[in-house]
Amino acid sequence: MVSGFKALKRAANGLTQAGVAPLVAALRAEQALVGPDRADALFQTYSQLVSLVPGTTGEFLRRAFYAATLPRCGRDLTVGFGTVFSKQGITAGDRVYVGMHCTLGHVLLGDHVTIGSNVDILSGAGQHNFDDPDRPI
Repeated sequence: MVSGFKALKRAANGLTQAGVAPLVAALRAEQALVGPDRADALFQTYSQLVSLVPGTTGEFLRRAFYAATLPRCGRDLTVGFGTVFSKQGITAGDRVYVGMHCTLGHVLLGDHVTIGSNVDILSGAGQHNFDDPDRPI
């Protein structure tokens, strides 16, 4: 029974990889047109789009999309509904789980990382302004 489940999962992964190929091609074409300064903004837009597909179908779709677009996306990545990756430089190891309604900036997720729902990990300049350390935030 376990081997049948693994075969079914492998088939579903293959189907979703083929299914997201046009989306990945569109992202790469748009990024080539706008250049590197806007590449992350476009990636975030596409991440928002794939975040809206619910259930197991959405999990397979997001796994296939990120496997095709991230520098490293390990085996069995699970990304919950409503979760957005805002930077294309994210790397994910094997068996990473990110819950629902998260926002992740430029992060390195090692193997077996679990992030609960409603977690925001931001990155980059401009997230918070600390020009005046005496001024309350």
